[in-house]
Amino acid sequence: MFCGVTDPEKLELEVTRFEDAIITRSQEDGREGITLLPGVRTLIDNLGDSKHWTICTSATRGYGSAALEVVGIAPPETIVFAEDVAQGKPQPDPYLLGAKRCGVHPKRCLVVEDAPAGVQSGRAAGCKTLAVTTSHPRDRMVASRPDYLVENLSSVTMVPNETGITVTITTQ
Repeated sequence: MFCGVTDPEKLELEVTRFEDAIITRSQEDGREGITLLPGVRTLIDNLGDSKHWTICTSATRGYGSAALEVVGIAPPETIVFAEDVAQGKPQPDPYLLGAKRCGVHPKRCLVVEDAPAGVQSGRAAGCKTLAVTTSHPRDRMVASRPDYLVENLSSVTMVPNETGITVTITTQ
């Protein structure tokens, strides 16, 4: 139930209207509501059009696509949106689908996450996990038991190659 709305069609319409309002406001405010975290632009620029990476987001297709446009990020070849999976994070579904779409076994994947539920999702999928402490307190991210932990993505370098992506983490 959302604000007293119980009709599924009406609820979907209201969610879409809400997302559209957030996107419009962000565009009007000069992107105030949607921002890139430190190091993200460099990382994504380095990854370019490599087929070995994807975005797995809890956002809907409409909101996620618009948010990428607002911050000026070209989307990768494939993206996993909320409506692409039966169960979202912390369940493994988003990262299992992301690995499948990239043609890579989950054990060969590195999940980069700024939320505990995302780290849990990546771990449940069998992926290695890199937690970033930009959106949640460090102790909460540590409690999600990531394989690696960084303050922000400025200390991470990713370089695509023929068989995947080489990741380097600079100790802080």
